[in-house]
Amino acid sequence: RLLTAVLWNPEGCARPSCRRPAMAVASGRHHIAALTSNGRIVAWGGDLHGQCSKTPTLDASEYFAHVAAGSFHTVGLTGTGRLLAWGADTYGQCSNVPALIDEEVFTKLAAGHFHTVALTSQGCVLSLGRDSYGQCSMTPTLEAPETFTMIAAGGGHTAAVTTSGRTLAWGADACGQCSRTPMLCAPEMFVKVAA
Repeated sequence: RLLTAVLWNPEGCARPSCRRPAMAVASGRHHIAALTSNGRIVAWGGDLHGQCSKTPTLDASEYFAHVAAGSFHTVGLTGTGRLLAWGADTYGQCSNVPALIDEEVFTKLAAGHFHTVALTSQGCVLSLGRDSYGQCSMTPTLEAPETFTMIAAGGGHTAAVTTSGRTLAWGADACGQCSRTPMLCAPEMFVKVAA
């Protein structure tokens, strides 16, 4: 089902034709970024670091397919699997996008306070940005054929679901958000995660 949230129009247009259905919405510390039905990312709110106003311009044939928002940065994933990020880049959360090899592309993304997390078409999790709690560098190693299928990013931690239905989390653990994953009784499995 299509998420039909009516977006505020940054230009202040009150006409019904200015309202667009949102395909996805993400919230940062002081800004909101939304994906429109025609593949654009529209953002509003606090723009101190350009997290709203510096949305990259795409080629006419390209469109955004996913959006995420960190505290002061916005991340978009194009339909071709290209990861773009803009806004605050103090820790490399926008500029340190890893290069992928062969035909591997990014398929999902998430943003924490000061880090960005991406899932590749090979089921690998790649993270960039602030790593003060290991939220980027402590990604668990999986044994084949298990791979990651979903990702999420919190303030200082990262979480992911695997093909076997396990949820793994790493990084800041002051409240047990990484170490206290509930046990499920088979055949129930985790399928999505949010942080």
